[in-house]
Amino acid sequence: MVVRRARTSITKLQLSTSMTTLFEVAVHELWQVSGFDRAMLYRFDESDMHGIVIEERMTSIVPSSFKGMHFPATDIPVQTRDNFFMSGQRLIASVDSVGSPLMTNGDFAVPDLSMTHLRAVHPCHQAYLQNMGVKATLVLSIQVDGKLWGLFVFHNYSGPKVLPYQTCTACEFLARAFSIRFVLGRRNSHSPQLFWS
Repeated sequence: MVVRRARTSITKLQLSTSMTTLFEVAVHELWQVSGFDRAMLYRFDESDMHGIVIEERMTSIVPSSFKGMHFPATDIPVQTRDNFFMSGQRLIASVDSVGSPLMTNGDFAVPDLSMTHLRAVHPCHQAYLQNMGVKATLVLSIQVDGKLWGLFVFHNYSGPKVLPYQTCTACEFLARAFSIRFVLGRRNSHSPQLFWS
């Protein structure tokens, strides 16, 4: 079912004829596939790396829209952006979960979990999400020309959200398909708005 939906979504991405349509389709399809209450397309401004929400879809329980809002670059520090670029995705199934300490027998150093999906949520990020009423979140990286161009960010307000592996993989695949479609469209465009006629 998820694979069939992802195929349909990719077809819709391929048929997009403008940047605006591509953004709308990508966010709508990822929102549908993921099942999160809110899905956003968050772009980094190249001048200072602050973030802008350029597209959004949400259910009626989401308190307010973030579309058009700007967020300071410090909201997503450089190290976090680097981790997003390298890992591709980050799922926090429950914002309120408490991490478990790693135990060693003293002969080995605690392993670096920076690039794993099992690491705990940083307390500052946890508090940030809790203050917004977010119960679960998913972030997918958007890579363009070898750089982190932006993120697809998902919030759930109705409770924790555990995504099956197939759904997570489908969402990541759609994010990559969006990146490819965006790059191809931009390279073949004679207009800042249209990919081709």
